[in-house]
Amino acid sequence: MAKKNNSVLSEHYARLKEADPEEDTTEDLFHLARTDHSLSENFLEDTTTKKDSVRERRRAERAKKLKLDQVPVSTHFDDEGNAYVTPRLETLPDFIKKGGIEERRLKFLEEQAEKYKVSDVLDKDEEKDRRRKRRQAKKDREREVQIQQSLVSLNLYNLGFSPS
Repeated sequence: MAKKNNSVLSEHYARLKEADPEEDTTEDLFHLARTDHSLSENFLEDTTTKKDSVRERRRAERAKKLKLDQVPVSTHFDDEGNAYVTPRLETLPDFIKKGGIEERRLKFLEEQAEKYKVSDVLDKDEEKDRRRKRRQAKKDREREVQIQQSLVSLNLYNLGFSPS
């Protein structure tokens, strides 16, 4: 009795070995069990609304933010019909409504100054913590050395040696 391979593709492999390579058959090598390939209407909604992990949610939020932050563009066509994209520019009245150049520059400088103030405070706090930890480690090392020296002198005193 011959041993039969029970893998998933064994039946297909046997059919392939039995087939005559020169004989052109219209019969497919693999047979699909599922014949209905249509997707339900809710399938796409389920995949877009359900996020499996925090990473997926963050990725979707970043993509959404990038989409909102994109510069609006216009598509133009040259004489040969080739498309090219140009950014849409603000009109002068819209630009003036949002504030002039000097106002925008001052606003930007204020925002950057605020960011730098916050980061400076954080950097100073981190530096203080680092220094404090270094000082504490130095004190601990000195204390350990002092304890070891006192133990050595105590052992010597117990052995009959007196400090001179």
